[in-house]
Amino acid sequence: MNAGSASGSRFQEHMEALPGVISARGDGQNPLPFTGSMDGRVEIEADADATDLRRIIDEMGAWWVDNESGSLDVRSMEAVVGPVAFPVSPSRSGNQTTLDLVALVRPLGGFTSITVDDDAGDQLGLVAERSEGDAFAALETLAAARADDPRFAGAPVAATAGDVTVRSDSGDVDPEVRAAYDSVVSAAEVTAADIGPERLAFTLADRDDGRAVAGLLADEASSHDVRVTAGGVVRTVDGPLDRVEGLLAAAESRVEVTGAELSASTLEVRTTSGADALAAAAAMAESDDIPGIDVLARPADDATAIGTFAAVGADSADLRSGVDLLDALVDVAGVDAASLVDGELSIQVAAATDDSLRAVFTAAAPHLEPGLPVTVRSGRGEADFVVEPGPLELPARTTDTDEDAALRTLAADAWNAVAPLER
Repeated sequence: MNAGSASGSRFQEHMEALPGVISARGDGQNPLPFTGSMDGRVEIEADADATDLRRIIDEMGAWWVDNESGSLDVRSMEAVVGPVAFPVSPSRSGNQTTLDLVALVRPLGGFTSITVDDDAGDQLGLVAERSEGDAFAALETLAAARADDPRFAGAPVAATAGDVTVRSDSGDVDPEVRAAYDSVVSAAEVTAADIGPERLAFTLADRDDGRAVAGLLADEASSHDVRVTAGGVVRTVDGPLDRVEGLLAAAESRVEVTGAELSASTLEVRTTSGADALAAAAAMAESDDIPGIDVLARPADDATAIGTFAAVGADSADLRSGVDLLDALVDVAGVDAASLVDGELSIQVAAATDDSLRAVFTAAAPHLEPGLPVTVRSGRGEADFVVEPGPLELPARTTDTDEDAALRTLAADAWNAVAPLER
């Protein structure tokens, strides 16, 4: 009945009976009765010669052809010999091409793993790792091993040494990419990097080096995805960062910033508490750098302080008004959390009563504008509405729980008693 797992077991038993096979695994899935899928993997003795290797691969391909049916989908197969892993297909000629590339890279020393990549289009690529050393030199070694065979010479190559990965679409590294890498290494301590034709990503040891390194890579932003991470601050270099850097500096001058993500048009700042997030937003709202920048201030995921206070805005007026609204709510007894993110106000109340909600709406009244979406949460109940002049009606909906329905009634009664937009 379980076609996938049953086939996986048969594949494992069949392959492990062959000379030269260390182990085999058939991972079966059974999404429907009597039908399933399977992925196979076979580890082969590292010193297997070309003849033995071909014999085992032929057997894997034949098993695929003989067993795939309307009730079994063989999704993939992989073989591993020493540090080299490679895909196996139901095509004998296709497998021979793969084995020819495997033969070229098996003699290479110093690699902890080499993977033949069949996702590289018409040609087979290579992905390899070393525990240490020069990633650029490792890539050159891989490219040179297959350079004389036109079937493989122009395929992608990726090499990792330690925490540095270098990628190439053809095996050659653009001199400008190498120059950019060298300029960063000469200016800061790099703890990790991912370098390629489309991406330049660096992780630095010192947070203070982040801004300078981002500046060094500014010219690469038009042709690469450029990212610099330093001490919890992630910079996406997609244009001039000066104004966003000014906003970050404003927040840092007021509170401890535990982390940040920024680009030419966005900034997210994380702090140790909700109160600090509100203070950071207030500091940024006062900056001349704010127009045109989307800003978010929030407590870090591991912040221990009770309360989540956040503000976001596209310009200083929007951010300032958001800060004023949240600042008014912070002082209301019983408010556990409040946030104004993406133009939506969310309020968490410890215990929703007519009095507590009246206090909330009274405090918010001077800062509310028509069209603002509001969500009030208390216990397991949730009530959402849009701020508009006139009476608020929140009848229970078919999807509401009892807690939702009760909170909607309370929220409407308190709103209508306060009449915020009529004040």
